[in-house]
Amino acid sequence: MCAQPKSNRPGPIPGTMAEPEITLRSSTPADAEQLFAWRSEPSAARYQPLQPLSLAALRAQLRRRSGVPLNRSFAGKAQWIVERDGVPAGWISLTVLDREHGRGAVGYTIGEAFRGQGCATAAVRQLIALAFDPTGLGLARLEAVAAVGNRASQRVLELAGFTREGCARGLLMIDGRRVDHYRYGLLRDDSYG
Repeated sequence: MCAQPKSNRPGPIPGTMAEPEITLRSSTPADAEQLFAWRSEPSAARYQPLQPLSLAALRAQLRRRSGVPLNRSFAGKAQWIVERDGVPAGWISLTVLDREHGRGAVGYTIGEAFRGQGCATAAVRQLIALAFDPTGLGLARLEAVAAVGNRASQRVLELAGFTREGCARGLLMIDGRRVDHYRYGLLRDDSYG
């Protein structure tokens, strides 16, 4: 059930908490097998409406998304591999929802072996910088959702600076049932003052 929105909790003060060495690299068709494996983990589908994709379809999707310049004319979805110390740990994506209003949506999944280690929070923070970069994508607002039962994802977004803006009842169909999701937002001004 949706609860009342709560105020944003700021993330840790820079330099006070060690984060893992996280890098983002553009996904390519060569990443299809790893992405397929992560998508197949039972926990990945617990909170996400992942559409069934064959390995060939996933490879083709990655081919379409790769090599597209990320600038102010970019529209669509970009995807990166999250690496921890050079080892693939998960994926993160950015979908430009509305170029006119500068809106984008963030999504991510971290492989089970890497969860609880700060990988998602560090990756989201890096994606925020990419999305809001005025010389790059130049977005003004980022949005994300987290299932009401997915406390870990809510915490990732809150630590990255997102504000919980409300609850969307029955937003997505997951495993045959409608699931409530908290909506989160972050403005460029929130990040860059």
